[in-house]
Amino acid sequence: MQNLLNNIFNLIQTPNKALEDIKNNISLSNALIIVSFISVFNYILRLNIYNPKSYVLIFFEIIFTIIGSIIFWIMFCAFFGIASKVFNNDSKFIELFSTSVYALIPLILISPLELLKDVLFFGYLFSVLLQICIYFWVIYLFAKTLTIVYNLSFNRAYVLLLLPLFCWFLGSIILIEFITKVVFIFK
Repeated sequence: MQNLLNNIFNLIQTPNKALEDIKNNISLSNALIIVSFISVFNYILRLNIYNPKSYVLIFFEIIFTIIGSIIFWIMFCAFFGIASKVFNNDSKFIELFSTSVYALIPLILISPLELLKDVLFFGYLFSVLLQICIYFWVIYLFAKTLTIVYNLSFNRAYVLLLLPLFCWFLGSIILIEFITKVVFIFK
């Protein structure tokens, strides 16, 4: 646990050196702890106190949130492991998974910033601007992780990061085109 906290503290101070140290000292248990903590933390902060739920339901929602977050992050890293074959011949899934989880640390700040959205217009604007900065920070940290794990240039890492967005955009266009054709046929 001390190593985990030291890694987080070093990530805030010197991200490049910290990510390199994390890559050299792989710990899957730390990665699972971080993903679980972030998912539970965000779930609890978004829990609606005005709509009470039973404790059993909350318990199962937390368990499914943790399992879903871990499965999502494994699939996310698997996608980048497969896509890295384009730029590099080796796939380092375990290193990517255990190192890239630390890029998620700034997401802890997102839920508390949601509370600022209820404070007039300036609170809303301030909250949105800070959330955008945090998302850019996460993207930067993940790009640095890709450069460190796969020995890519920073530009190639950003191209690799934009690949899922491009695939999602292309898939959405194809899906919309398919739906409009089906509607046109049955019209």
